[in-house]
Amino acid sequence: MPYETIDYQVERGVAVVTLSRPEVLNAIDQRMVDELLDVQARVAADGDVRAVVLAGAGRSFCAGYDLKEADAAESRRSVTQTRDVLYRDFEMTMGFWDCPKPTLSAGHGHCLAGGFELALACDLTVAEEDARFGEPELRFGAGIVCLILPWLTGPKQAKELIFTGDDRISAERAHDMGLVNRVVPEGTALDATLELARGIAVMDEHAMALTKTAINRAYEIMGMREALRAAVDLDVTITTLDTPDRRRFREISKRDGLKAALACDLTIAAADARFGEPELRFGAGSVCLILPWLTGPKQAKELIFTGDDRVSAERALEIGLINRVVPAGEALEAALDVDLLIEGQGTPDKRAFLAIAREQGLRAAVAWRDARFADPEG
Repeated sequence: MPYETIDYQVERGVAVVTLSRPEVLNAIDQRMVDELLDVQARVAADGDVRAVVLAGAGRSFCAGYDLKEADAAESRRSVTQTRDVLYRDFEMTMGFWDCPKPTLSAGHGHCLAGGFELALACDLTVAEEDARFGEPELRFGAGIVCLILPWLTGPKQAKELIFTGDDRISAERAHDMGLVNRVVPEGTALDATLELARGIAVMDEHAMALTKTAINRAYEIMGMREALRAAVDLDVTITTLDTPDRRRFREISKRDGLKAALACDLTIAAADARFGEPELRFGAGSVCLILPWLTGPKQAKELIFTGDDRVSAERALEIGLINRVVPAGEALEAALDVDLLIEGQGTPDKRAFLAIAREQGLRAAVAWRDARFADPEG
């Protein structure tokens, strides 16, 4: 297949695949999907290729899917056709995860939405200091094709990125969340990734392929593939919904988005907050043993077995139990700011609730809300 949207070359055992639509920040159209699926099969069959590097031409890695193409096609597709397209997009992204050769992504500039997912699906990611990551889909009423993010970081961090639609996550923050392996100076990501890939390429190819299979199989056993495919099915529903917000998006571009979020999906803590699971110290059990699912097993066991009830907010942030630490006394204000970012300005009642909470405190706002429900005309 002749390539129009990507460049492909092999040197010293490393295949370099470059997304090449720089005029639109390497936005993914269906032609690019075709070509990436083709190059994945080509790489898998080429015995001279020992590692694969995915990069982007121009000033960005990839800004996601081509929304102009998607919007133009959406109104003409049936639900079945939409499902076929989304599953094809999903298989293309997961092709880098499933590739028998190690895959590495070199991120710079925008690494957003579908582009973010491409970078995540690669085995290793190197990012320049100026790279910006994010999953902004919900801000314009779209779903996420490959919901791999929660499998690579903690659930609270994943939900924060997705629910807020934040598209300005720095390379350093992405590194702290486990989404990036190395952060390098601006303009050096490709060279650094190639150096890393060449070091990998000299490994025994059979041992490497089997080891990658073993690592990926652990995630398969945990149910990752089934969960990702279920998410695609939900994305089909999201994509085919004809809501006022989606119609407005088509008319005025990338605005509006998520209207509500579940309580406690995100946690903001004051710097003086203290956390802990002290139950074992007085012979009790934990009613809701959710802790091991939100952090690593060693961290969970340490907190539970020692009964430590003085875990600092900074430590809780490090092990993925909270999203942000703010100065003492500012946790409510910060939480309200995030709530506004998620929901926009909301309804008049919502704005009134937030105003009372800011001026008089959360108890007063809740009391106002309860009175409001008791007397809707009041």
